[in-house]
Amino acid sequence: MKNIAFLWLGISLSIQVSAQSLMPKPQTIQLNNGKYSLISSSISVTGSTDQLIIKAAKRAEKRIAALTALPAGAKKLAIQVQLKSDLKKEAYSLAVDAKGAKLSAGSVRGVMEGLETLTQLVENKSIPYVTIVDEPRFEWRGLMIDVARHFITLDVIKRNVDAMAAAKLNILHLHLTDDEGFRIESKKYPKLHELGSGGQYFTQAQMKELVAYCADRGIDVYPEFDLPGHSQSFFAGYPELASEKKEYKPGPRFKIEAGVKPMNMMAIMQMMNTAPTPTIDPTKENTYTFLAGLVSEMKSIFPFAYFHLGLDESNGVAWKNNPEIVAFMAEKKIANVHELQDYFLQRFDAVVKKEGYKSVVWEEAFNAKTPADITVQVWKPSMMGPGLSLDAIVKQGNPAIDSRGFYLDHFMPSYIHLMNKDFTQSSPWKGGEAAMWSEVVDAEVFEGRVWPRTLAIAERLWTNPATADIDEFHERLFAAEAYLEKTGLHLNDSKKAVLASFPNTESFLNLLTPIKGYKRLMGDMTIPTEQRDKTYRNLRDVLRPDSKEAFAFRLQVKDFLKNGDSKQIAGSLQSMLKAAEEAKKISSIQPLVNSFSTIAPKIIDYLGQKNPEKTSALIAEIKAARKPAASLELGIWDELEALVTGTLKDRPENIPLM
Repeated sequence: MKNIAFLWLGISLSIQVSAQSLMPKPQTIQLNNGKYSLISSSISVTGSTDQLIIKAAKRAEKRIAALTALPAGAKKLAIQVQLKSDLKKEAYSLAVDAKGAKLSAGSVRGVMEGLETLTQLVENKSIPYVTIVDEPRFEWRGLMIDVARHFITLDVIKRNVDAMAAAKLNILHLHLTDDEGFRIESKKYPKLHELGSGGQYFTQAQMKELVAYCADRGIDVYPEFDLPGHSQSFFAGYPELASEKKEYKPGPRFKIEAGVKPMNMMAIMQMMNTAPTPTIDPTKENTYTFLAGLVSEMKSIFPFAYFHLGLDESNGVAWKNNPEIVAFMAEKKIANVHELQDYFLQRFDAVVKKEGYKSVVWEEAFNAKTPADITVQVWKPSMMGPGLSLDAIVKQGNPAIDSRGFYLDHFMPSYIHLMNKDFTQSSPWKGGEAAMWSEVVDAEVFEGRVWPRTLAIAERLWTNPATADIDEFHERLFAAEAYLEKTGLHLNDSKKAVLASFPNTESFLNLLTPIKGYKRLMGDMTIPTEQRDKTYRNLRDVLRPDSKEAFAFRLQVKDFLKNGDSKQIAGSLQSMLKAAEEAKKISSIQPLVNSFSTIAPKIIDYLGQKNPEKTSALIAEIKAARKPAASLELGIWDELEALVTGTLKDRPENIPLM
């Protein structure tokens, strides 16, 4: 752990970037003796005049300037570029020595990814002499951003695109429509964005700007227009498309009225399965005429080969309740709503194929009738019951991309995403996508929710490690987080702003992490719709699933268990207690503060006396204290327990979603 330094004034963790800190980790890396000293932030490129490479070199200059504070100058880092047809498309090799850098790649995109690696190597105004040979394990490495539930502004998305490029992600999937919002301008059907967006949408000019911005960084963009369900925002302007004829306006699919009997989790699940949710009418020819016009209009904005149709979470109740739809099913010998969804998929797929697109659908659309050229996006967690059989996908021959185990709104720590048990090492995957759904995220807190955890998913998709040293992984993760922040990502801004309201508490608050899985989202669903958060500026919205402070404490506990010196541990606990005393003023987290403030002094006393008679009672007290409050939990209970038991548990391989 030579790259980690501790300063126990409270708990803080200083990370230094080095060659071992690269993320995603290259396939092979060899450190050589010596360093190339940077005299300026300037770069000279030889061997290529490709404009994408020149632009990438200019961005590298800006990152070097941000990392080193060096000005531009005549003494430039020389980078010799060579495109080699015998290399795979995104493969590259990078060698740094006294003369500068040599970068060979199978394509322009490979050169751009090599430049991202080069800038990550910058440390203390120098670059280590190094030889790297690298290529991705999976071709499809994406991030899905839901801009429909809460609108994510263009400037925020651009910063995230820069971070995606650093992480060597190459696909941006924009979830543009849902019940809450239709987020892109349609000149052909203007009431889509005028009445379906609440005034928050991307103009076509803005979206073309974003697509070009991504292309400059080697990232392809494709849209999702989620149908037949998740479509309330369509109907605000065009109610004739809906299966249930009524007035619509954008908003949550399930509205819980104030004053009614409080709903428990079982009642929520029953409502989701039985309520007639807003759903497009798949039996009307006008539906497909409308969609053909919309897809044709989008073709001039989204040139990438793929178009996402959605087809998830449609319970079919609105279809069953419509006599005309029932009659259509009888006439066409469509046995049930599942077959009606198949019919809709075939018709919608034909529309996008006519424009030259390939279709992507969520896993609910997949069955034996699904055309083999449709890409299936898998998402349902295996721990929640039977999901889509991967063998069935392989047998049918459909391409597949995985988001199962890569959902960022589950608030799982990064190592869970890195070692995702649901993502097999090979077939049937083209790759995968991190998925950032925005039910409980807005533009202000977005970056801190996406990063640094998406780096773990990027590493799984690029390096695809079968095993990992989780401590070493965290060391690199936090170094990469620091790199992204220094080079422009605002991933800590919202956290700093919220914690500024609670002075002298950070050493304790930073040990708290969000509750995991669906507990936050489903818990919010039991609250009347009008009483839910309108903004996301509470502790539960900004504190991280990955805590640098908790990681530092874990390493201290490991050192204590190995060496037996309790002074540093006792000092750390005292610092935490001092911060916890200040945190008692925060009413929402008092149960967490009180539990820690009661148990920590007993552990300090126990470490000093080692009285075996107190062991069982103290362990039982710690076990009883493991309860969340305000959608947060203390992230160091295992470490505190280890101080009593003498054994530190491994991090769990799976964390329950419910």
